[in-house]
Amino acid sequence: MKRLDINKTPDIVLSMKWYRKIPVKIEAVRLNCPFRVTTPEGVVRGKAGDWLIRGVEGELYPCRDSVFQKTYKQVFAKKKRRSK
Repeated sequence: MKRLDINKTPDIVLSMKWYRKIPVKIEAVRLNCPFRVTTPEGVVRGKAGDWLIRGVEGELYPCRDSVFQKTYKQVFAKKKRRSK
């Protein structure tokens, strides 16, 4: 299979369209030490302060704090109402 060199085909980049992420809940934890995690793309390293995220298909991957802060907001469980 031939690989596509994006740097030599700028027309592909110019033809990109805008998309919005579908709001889904994910699990995440911010780690205060360097770490490695096996992702679908192979082993990836995270730095201290990065987030470890469990994606919608259960996959784990790191995310830089600067990207996480722009992309995610914490959600809280709703309290159940007591029946009378």
